Amino acid sequence: MIKFRCSGCQKAIGVNEKYAGRLIKCPACQDATRVPASAESSAAQPTPATSAAPAASPPAAMAATSAPAPRASVNPICPSCSSELFNPSDPMCGICGHLMEQAPIASAPITPRPVQATPVMATAVSATPVVPGGVPVAETGLPVNPAIASPYAKPADNYDPSAGLPAKTSEPTTGRSVGAWIAAVGVGMFFALIWGVIASFTGVVGQMFAWAIGAIVGCIAGLIARNPSIPFCLATTAGALLAMLFGRLVSAWVIMIAVSGMSSIQQFGNSFIPDTGVTIGVMEEMVNNGELEAEEKDVAEMKVEAFFSNQEIHAIDGYDVTSDEAELELDRKVRAAVKEMTDEQKQAMLEKVRTEHPEWMEHDWHFEAVVDSMIQANEIEDAGLLEHAHSKMAAIEGDYDKDYFTNTTESQMDEREEKLREMVMEKYVAMDEQQRLDAIKQARLNHLKWAPVNHEYLAMLDAMYETDDIPAELKGTAKSTINLELKRSYDDSYDFEDENFDFEKMQKMQHELKAVVNEELLKLEQDEIDKMVTATKKKYPYWTPVTTFEGFEGFADGLDDTIASFGSDGTFWGSLKTRFKMLDFVWLTLGMISAFAIVFTLGQSGKEKLTK
Repeated sequence: MIKFRCSGCQKAIGVNEKYAGRLIKCPACQDATRVPASAESSAAQPTPATSAAPAASPPAAMAATSAPAPRASVNPICPSCSSELFNPSDPMCGICGHLMEQAPIASAPITPRPVQATPVMATAVSATPVVPGGVPVAETGLPVNPAIASPYAKPADNYDPSAGLPAKTSEPTTGRSVGAWIAAVGVGMFFALIWGVIASFTGVVGQMFAWAIGAIVGCIAGLIARNPSIPFCLATTAGALLAMLFGRLVSAWVIMIAVSGMSSIQQFGNSFIPDTGVTIGVMEEMVNNGELEAEEKDVAEMKVEAFFSNQEIHAIDGYDVTSDEAELELDRKVRAAVKEMTDEQKQAMLEKVRTEHPEWMEHDWHFEAVVDSMIQANEIEDAGLLEHAHSKMAAIEGDYDKDYFTNTTESQMDEREEKLREMVMEKYVAMDEQQRLDAIKQARLNHLKWAPVNHEYLAMLDAMYETDDIPAELKGTAKSTINLELKRSYDDSYDFEDENFDFEKMQKMQHELKAVVNEELLKLEQDEIDKMVTATKKKYPYWTPVTTFEGFEGFADGLDDTIASFGSDGTFWGSLKTRFKMLDFVWLTLGMISAFAIVFTLGQSGKEKLTK
């Protein structure tokens, strides 16, 4: 390695010894400078400080000894201008442009020229720069020797010393741009998925975040690709729109699933919610006014018939072929109409129903009360029909007439049930209001183990337990019933998973407890019973003195409000329409503009960094 300093800028340079005696281009100042003949001579080369000050003349003997010896030219000499070629393989002189192949280069050594003691400075060349033999030429007209690898000078940025060729300027590539687009759209889809779920339940506030999705896609594409070209910016904008539309689809799917799920819950729940005089009255009016679709009208007529005949809807011929969707839509329309009615309007509807349908029994257990009154008055003459009536009254007290159900076919029981129902309704219509009340009270006295009004029974049970009026052998059953029904807490006395648990004994104790409580309950007037129920409600705030059906009906009405807030009919297209309103298009447009502007700005900035 030969180490020396540039004759122009004095930068330290280090080159391989094979370049000894040749002219090279300084990698720092780009001027021409000559490599010393050997590593030893480079150490004796004068520095700018020593060459600037005049030195004393050495003695003659010393001068003769220290004078540099003539050096043989390493490179060929141009025959036209006598200039030394910078590379032996140059086909053209870099000074005058003479073509070397026109005059063969002498292979014998040429008379050496004396090496001057002063540094050789580069001579400006006014000729047009050429690139003979593919060798790069600097502005000075001197060729660049790419083989220089100086440990002291920083390599020039415009060439690769290892390859010997100029480095190409870094530009955005197609592969990098495609990868950036895929990454940006993928991340945008991920955020759009989260945004779509949230926006389904937040309305307009959530929809505006579509703008942010477009900005995210633009940022990622711009930072990775560093490509400000218009085609790439447009492609990124299309990707942002794709991500935002995906978020809209996710939102539509969520709404569809939510609405369908809540509708299914309503459908399941409404099958357990009994109709009332008000709902049936509204339903009948809708049928008469032609407000229902064909299948809805059929279901409504069946429900009206079953309600006023005091029988199950499933017993009506043709009900099993009606669609669940028609019944669900009918219930939705009826309950929505009832919800808008005032208390006065509901009471007026009840009076109208009572007048138009005197056969209507306002409570299911009124039917059993009339059956009992007919048995007591010996009004049922048919032996089979009388046996059927006795089996029904035994069932309300928890007794099962095994002999009757074993010896009677199903068709015989259906026939007897229909005849008994006709007789009961005929007698009920003939009774006035007081006769009905007397028949009901007497039936409850005749069957004390029967508790048709459960909340009245529980209120009386709690009052008797507080006053210690419960027999000792029934106190445990009373306490467990109060814990479960009124306090809504677990009672280990009713551990049904215990293999030693005696279920039949529990039922027997409960029936005996009902007989004791009902005997005292039926001694009270109705207003006294109502006051007792109110006091029990205050004592147990978690207890709701209504049937489970009534509680679920309120829940179903709440689902109506929630479903209505989505504005969807539960189908995909209906849900998708709720996601594309005029304001939503504004957010989509702003998102696309953000994506284009950000990817272009970041692309310009990134490209400048790559090309420096």
